[in-house]
Amino acid sequence: MKKIIFLFILNFFIYTVGYSQSIKGVIKDNTSNTPIKNTVVMLVKSKDSVLYKFARTDANGVFQIKKVDSGTYLLITTHPIFADYTDSLAINTDIDLGTLGITPKAKLLQEVIVKSGSPIKIKGDTTVYTADSFKVKDGANVEDLLRKLPGIQVGKNGEIKAMGETVKNVLVDGEEFFGNDPGMVVKNLQANAVQEVQVYDKKSDQAAFTGIDDGVSEKTINLKLKANRKSGYFGKIEAGGGTPDNYTNSVMLNAFQGKRKISAFGYMSNTGKTELGWDEADKFGGGEREGMTSGIDELSGGMWMSWSDGDSYSGGANGIPKNWNGGLHYSNKYKGDSLNINGSYRYGKINAPGGSSTFSKIYYPDSSWNNNSSNQMFSSKEKHTVSFTIENKIDSNNTIKFVNRGTYNQGISNNTYYEENITTQGDFINNSTRKVNGNTTSKGYNGVLTWNHKFKKARRTLSLSAIGDFKESNGISNQLSYNNYYKGGISNTKDTVDQQNKSINASTTITTSVAFTEPINKYLSLGINLSVNVANTGNDRNVFTPDGSGKYTVKYDSLSNEFDFKTSTYKPGFVLRLVKKKITAMLGTSVGYNRFEQVNNTKNITQHYNFINFFPTAGIRFTLKGNKRININYRGSAAAPSLQQLQPVPDNSNPLSIYTGNPNLKQSFTHNFSGGFNWSKPLSDNSIWSYFNYSTTNNAFTEYTTRDTIGRLFYKTINTNGNYYINLNLDYNFSVGKGKNKVGLGINPYIQLNKTNEFVDSILNTNYSNTYSVRLNVNKYKEDKFEFYFGPSISYTQSKSNINNTSNTNLWSMSGWADMTIYIKKKTQISANGNFNFRQKDPRYTKNNNYTTLNASVKQYLYKKEVSVKLGVYDIFNQNRGYSSDFSSYKFTESYFNTLKRYWLLTLSWEFNHQKQKAAPASVTK
Repeated sequence: MKKIIFLFILNFFIYTVGYSQSIKGVIKDNTSNTPIKNTVVMLVKSKDSVLYKFARTDANGVFQIKKVDSGTYLLITTHPIFADYTDSLAINTDIDLGTLGITPKAKLLQEVIVKSGSPIKIKGDTTVYTADSFKVKDGANVEDLLRKLPGIQVGKNGEIKAMGETVKNVLVDGEEFFGNDPGMVVKNLQANAVQEVQVYDKKSDQAAFTGIDDGVSEKTINLKLKANRKSGYFGKIEAGGGTPDNYTNSVMLNAFQGKRKISAFGYMSNTGKTELGWDEADKFGGGEREGMTSGIDELSGGMWMSWSDGDSYSGGANGIPKNWNGGLHYSNKYKGDSLNINGSYRYGKINAPGGSSTFSKIYYPDSSWNNNSSNQMFSSKEKHTVSFTIENKIDSNNTIKFVNRGTYNQGISNNTYYEENITTQGDFINNSTRKVNGNTTSKGYNGVLTWNHKFKKARRTLSLSAIGDFKESNGISNQLSYNNYYKGGISNTKDTVDQQNKSINASTTITTSVAFTEPINKYLSLGINLSVNVANTGNDRNVFTPDGSGKYTVKYDSLSNEFDFKTSTYKPGFVLRLVKKKITAMLGTSVGYNRFEQVNNTKNITQHYNFINFFPTAGIRFTLKGNKRININYRGSAAAPSLQQLQPVPDNSNPLSIYTGNPNLKQSFTHNFSGGFNWSKPLSDNSIWSYFNYSTTNNAFTEYTTRDTIGRLFYKTINTNGNYYINLNLDYNFSVGKGKNKVGLGINPYIQLNKTNEFVDSILNTNYSNTYSVRLNVNKYKEDKFEFYFGPSISYTQSKSNINNTSNTNLWSMSGWADMTIYIKKKTQISANGNFNFRQKDPRYTKNNNYTTLNASVKQYLYKKEVSVKLGVYDIFNQNRGYSSDFSSYKFTESYFNTLKRYWLLTLSWEFNHQKQKAAPASVTK
């Protein structure tokens, strides 16, 4: 270890003289796919717009510019009979741009509408959408724009998927914007400010620099802003009120000047809308589901269908929140873009009163139970988040990046529960009434320091990183419950639980890694890496009962435990990477030497475990003619059990369903295969996005359940094999008709197959749950006249378990959405949108939950396209409902929760955009 530290310090102060790169590519005619000679290709310095270097294409359309210094440039192509092509490039290594397609000017003149570029381009691993090619209504936000892009889906609650994967980050001009909450950006940034939407897999800073995949990547969207939004200020202010006492007020202010970005936002509402991303809204929540979550393994499957109006708040499963959110953001670049600073602060508070009721059918090997429960609750949660990033390009060979993020949260909750278990004949098995009140505080910090170094020899690099992560939470809750147990429907025994739970959870993780790359030849390079991870996690759970004075001072030893979990992992590895014009391939593996130490401080018991894991990874991508791409990937990964899964102490938060940790758990290992085929033909608006995912897990974490003689459930987590998950998805988009008669169409078939194993009453239960669905998209747009979008889908779901055949389910369902806007004399908009949900009747449903929601509004511009007033009526049919159903293995569950029904709002909006300089004409940008 001392040698590693010495090498880190030594290399940190190495100063190496500058290294120059080259850039090359091929220019072809977009329409005929033939090479174009004598095209001038220029590199212009971004910081001062001065011509740096240029070259001409040869007879095969090939060009190359050598000895290019690291930096940011604008690449421009020009030819007498072809439209100009421009793109911004950050150059710090040799770049092969592959084929760049340019369009004849005559072709552009035939199109009537001159677009700012091809609607879709694929550049290496990145898919680029030209925003103006996908029309949205005036005042639309980025979320509305994303709904129109092929290959991207936006769920009712705001979750974003691109090419079948959940989007984890949304960046603005390549940088975080108010932290890493995707919803924050897409809900608050206006669509008309965006020039391009770029979709790619964002790798870690180390992997992006070395080109060596370290297994860490996240699906990411980058929003490239238009030039006229980078010099001036723009934003939107809204104030709305309606009946009976609803309000929604928001402000988003942006002041951009070149590389400097200053933004602020504020939001307050009691209409159930939070303007948070789906992930953030769930973290705030309106209350947690009672009991432990079934199926701890993330690959456990089960069919989950949730029907709720997208305008309603669903975080935490129930409640109509009042929320206050606000934040500040600042970013800038200094010293010729060599120093980049990015920071933000966010505050959020949500008060959520709510209520829910749940009805379940539970199928055991020898019988069936009905489980009914209800909860009246109130929660209040506050969250502070600070993020700060500084990146310093010391010279052309050395870069240091330091990323920091800290959070502080606090919350209170009050819940009144009632739960009962009943036989199919209607006799009580048991019931419980309990009140639970609590408050929690938590804080956390995460910091990442990375140093990247390039040697004189091209593609020889050294990268070092250190990650520190700290989390701590403290909670205290009081529980008073009255529990009754029956025999033959007659009351047999009773007990009362009166206790106070105090918990302290803390974890500290430190990870260091080093990666070195060495070119073997022109196309092949070798990467060698080593990472060391050390983590200490502690969980102290102490339960107290009242003494004679009513104070909670008597410790309940059988429910209390102090538990530590220590892990250390040493992970060396290598990877070979091949990069050619049409083929990119990667093959490698790493070996993890793991040491686990579980310490039960209460019982003075220590257990040691040693594991060796292999983490193979492989991938290949083929770039074919006609803008086609095929990729296939494999990755192996391990997951350690959580401290809660390990801690061997009963959790009787629900006296009828008691969870106990299992200290004998092993870590799981998942094999994941994925891939897809992409093709797009921009000039005819045709595209295909297909992808697949197959995962199987060894030693998967699953549930083991037993019952006692009075009907209480006891469950824990165990390891099992045989689980798998399959996902197949196809998204085909095309258009019919031409010119004003053109209609956009899309079809999206989807298949999801799951197999899970678990134990019910100590008996193995294998569950197969499958979903088959197809979604259609129809859209029609006529400039300044109307736009129409319609997306129906139909699904067929199956669930089959061997434990009890009566739990099997076959169900048809249909859902969809529609959105229409009519423009009258460019100053008036009449809009309507809605959702519908219909499903096959099942006798196990207590109610018919088919419903349709319809919203309508009239928007009138009072001054240009800046000031407007809108009158909206929401849930006109008064049918909106908070509802979800879950077919999961041997359980059938449906839940109802409070949600906002019919109301109206009168909203005044001011959308402003002040430019300090005129933007370049759209026809010369990509």
